[in-house]
Amino acid sequence: MASEKRILVPTDFTKVSENALGHAVLMAKTIEAKIHVVHVIGNKKTINEARMKLEVLKDRMRKE
Repeated sequence: MASEKRILVPTDFTKVSENALGHAVLMAKTIEAKIHVVHVIGNKKTINEARMKLEVLKDRMRKE
């Protein structure tokens, strides 16, 4: 039984984390893995902003 390959990518929506995500995408394509992106929300005030940024990120990922 083959196990599913996954890559967990933390993000804080900075350019550095976007670059790391780009590397993860290349790696995932090479090894046929799924990518899971995680962002930890520090307080309730940032929830909506994080949701919007994650949607933008998700749209970008679908295009690649």
